[in-house]
Amino acid sequence: MKVVIYGAGGVGAFYGSALLKAGCDVRFIGRGKHLEAMQDSGLRIKRSWKPDNDEVVESIEAVGGLNELDGFIPDYVFVCVKYRDLEDVTEACKSLPESVCFVSLLNGVDAVETLAAAFGSPRVIAGSCVIISYVVEPGTILVQDSAYTILLGEWEGPSDSARVREICSLFTKAEVENIVMQDARSALWTKLISMGALGPVSAVTRASVNEILSVPETRELLRQTMEEIKSVAKAVGVEVDVSVESTLKRLDKSENRHDLATVSTLRDVRDGLPTELEYLSGRIVHLGKLHNVPTPLSSTLYAALLPQHLRASNFISQRPDQPQI
Repeated sequence: MKVVIYGAGGVGAFYGSALLKAGCDVRFIGRGKHLEAMQDSGLRIKRSWKPDNDEVVESIEAVGGLNELDGFIPDYVFVCVKYRDLEDVTEACKSLPESVCFVSLLNGVDAVETLAAAFGSPRVIAGSCVIISYVVEPGTILVQDSAYTILLGEWEGPSDSARVREICSLFTKAEVENIVMQDARSALWTKLISMGALGPVSAVTRASVNEILSVPETRELLRQTMEEIKSVAKAVGVEVDVSVESTLKRLDKSENRHDLATVSTLRDVRDGLPTELEYLSGRIVHLGKLHNVPTPLSSTLYAALLPQHLRASNFISQRPDQPQI
């Protein structure tokens, strides 16, 4: 199988290296010093629960864009970028033949619809990944929790297709836990219930995952925010069978999560980068208003994080009704 990993950060580099291990022909698309390091020295994968056992992937084919693939035509493009980059990625991928299909691994619930609108639903597989992994230095990613899983399913039609099973079998070969989604929309909302609460709560409190779960008051804030998001899911017509309590218990169960493991929203705030706020709390607030569902917690989290997000995105100057910060 020929694969392009579009976005070679913590998620893309990890799952792309797994596909390499399974025997796939993989090309990584990255940028900046991380790309240069991968081109020069390969990829190093650190695991916080195995501090003396780094995995080094020396044979990495990494480029800066589709125009550098030199005729390589993938079977699948795994889209692993931040949502803010999706429009540019979608436009770039329009140059690929119609035989190429896409696997979305973005946060939120809108990315698959965006790809399906651009390329047609039959060319799109919905994906969701549960992993704490990020670039710690150029050419090196750090995985902070051993409980990583990838979920895949068709966006339209029966989720358990032959091609989904084939991709899952490759992850099984690479010893990466994988699940076939029975209902792609429900699965994406299940992740949004978790990430749409955990990301903003962590960014506001500046707390790690374990700290949030262990402080009763903050855990209750997380629980109530999750319940709020689940109510919005129901209002838009998506039934989520997983209870909030079971989601919290799943988060509790990880034995190898680093005590200071953080989610990407908090890391982006700490680093002064734009966040995915609009596609997490912002999306919940918007849908809540649209369907007359109160979202006081998501609205407060959104308002608290918005100035930093706008500053990092250089958007404040483009909002004449808002004061400069």
